[in-house]
Amino acid sequence: MDFAKNALTFKHISDGADPPPCPLNGWSGDLSEAHSSGPIWTTMLFEGLISLLKQSELSNPPYSFEQAKRRMGDYLLAGMVLQPTDPTFTEARDATLAATLAADPADALLLADAFARRGLGSCAVSPARNSVDLTGVVESFELKPKLEIVGVGVTDAGGSCDGDGYLDRNETGKVIIGVRNAGFGPLNGAQVTVATTLPGVTFPNGDSLTLPPLPSLWADTAEIDIAVDESVTTMELMALEVTVTSSAACETEVVVQDAGRINFDDIAESSTTDTVESTHEAWTKTGEAGSEVWERVRLEPGSWAWQGKDIAAWSDTHLESPDLMVGPGNDLVIGFEHAYEFEWDFDGTMTHWDGAVIEITEDGGATWTDISAYADPGYNGTVVDGTNPLANQLAYVRQNPSWPAMDAVVLNLGAGFANKTVRIRFRIGTDDYVGAPGWTIDNIALQGINNLPFGALWADTGTCQQAPVADAGPDQAVESAEAVILDGTSSKDLNDDELLFTWSQVGGSPTVTMVQSAEGVAMFGAPEVDEDVVLTFELEVHDGLASDTDELEVLVQPTAGTGGGGTGGTGTGGNCDVPGADCPLLTPAGGGCGCATMGPASRGAELWLLLGLGLLLRRRIRRGQA
Repeated sequence: MDFAKNALTFKHISDGADPPPCPLNGWSGDLSEAHSSGPIWTTMLFEGLISLLKQSELSNPPYSFEQAKRRMGDYLLAGMVLQPTDPTFTEARDATLAATLAADPADALLLADAFARRGLGSCAVSPARNSVDLTGVVESFELKPKLEIVGVGVTDAGGSCDGDGYLDRNETGKVIIGVRNAGFGPLNGAQVTVATTLPGVTFPNGDSLTLPPLPSLWADTAEIDIAVDESVTTMELMALEVTVTSSAACETEVVVQDAGRINFDDIAESSTTDTVESTHEAWTKTGEAGSEVWERVRLEPGSWAWQGKDIAAWSDTHLESPDLMVGPGNDLVIGFEHAYEFEWDFDGTMTHWDGAVIEITEDGGATWTDISAYADPGYNGTVVDGTNPLANQLAYVRQNPSWPAMDAVVLNLGAGFANKTVRIRFRIGTDDYVGAPGWTIDNIALQGINNLPFGALWADTGTCQQAPVADAGPDQAVESAEAVILDGTSSKDLNDDELLFTWSQVGGSPTVTMVQSAEGVAMFGAPEVDEDVVLTFELEVHDGLASDTDELEVLVQPTAGTGGGGTGGTGTGGNCDVPGADCPLLTPAGGGCGCATMGPASRGAELWLLLGLGLLLRRRIRRGQA
């Protein structure tokens, strides 16, 4: 497209931007106004259409002129389906490119290049979604990879004691990091690093790794091992800092700081207070659009709340509690924190279009009564007469006094509900048009009830049942006919469980006969060999629930000086009268003084003797200790 006739680029959506040096109509309004900023988007789309149409003019065109137009229409429609609600310019671009990429990567490259020519390249930055002047634009005229960290989570996958999905004391798990290439161009060799300052938490196999190549608009996950040692004894909020680097990306380093709880159990029906941290949702979302309006949302790391949207359509929805069993003679007291903003306007007269109330039932939901009949909830206005289901009622309207911060509410409903089962509900009513942020509710506490209706987080108190660790000891080198001791007493079990030891030969020839003790010691006589032989042995330790194995190798070598002493009683291979001579306590076959090997008839008895001597000289293993 000829820039002399249309020089509009991404920056021209912002109020205060210099107008382009090209013909303009007489419009004098703000550049951010929809009818001014909209043409910037359509200019980019037209730039893309031209790129597709030019393909039809090639000597061997991939498609015709009419097919190019049809393709562009299909890409736009599919992109609109993929867009989030109220998309930014870059989100709309990404949705369009993703739809195109799924259909034809070559066309996706053409459209990406067209966006870049108008300043919406890979490294462009859109104004904030709720911006009223569309300032803060960063233009980009190139295509390259762009780093985004799209999520950070921690699981106990890898070495869990209780398998509840949450990382606890003495467990190992994974830090799972979602990384996206939000640009157009391959992202190769990106490095991911994770760090924490919480004592007792380590990354046993290293704190970084290299990501596999990420194509354009592609996401993947990185997993880094994490471990919590026995020094962590309370529920903790573990802060993590994740860094992703790539010299080829728009930003060469992207850092995200997040946090999550560790060493806890999430227990249903264990509290009279709903802090909304538990994933066991005890509340029921009712009303035709209940599931659309009400949801559990994360306010910040380690803090969740209930959120009821003020949607731009007619609705009457509720967040309804489970049964609340009020004790005999008890006052029913309800406390919570909340912040709200509902649709309103002021044009000489204050008009409250949308709002919310609190209601209670004592007949299982057949009838509901406004909570104001029993205590003052602090309603601050009346919903206008109109289509809202709360029309003409006192309600929470406009904003709470501390908006956007929360205010605390405590309602003592008296003893009228004593010995009854009741429910409460938070109710939002909206009219047919225009929405607002809605109602955020947290830390809902009940006093005077006898049951525990809400889930809660509690410090993990379970004993971690860990597998034992087998230790077969170091490799050995021995000579033929030498007594060999295999020592597994360094094996350990952190739970102090009694261990069962089993030695077996898993490699090498010949097969030897071993004598084993219950304490993990085994003994055998090395076979007579003419050349070096390697025998492999495996130690298995079992604590009744889990097991572990370890191996060692025994190198058996021919006896030093073999052949020099002969086999008779007067051989010259050694002299028992010589101080320090290396002779076993065995009688030579011919009655002489020469060193002799154990014969077949005597070897078993001598092994039992040596095994007994070895065990007497050895400290008994303390089962379960390192």
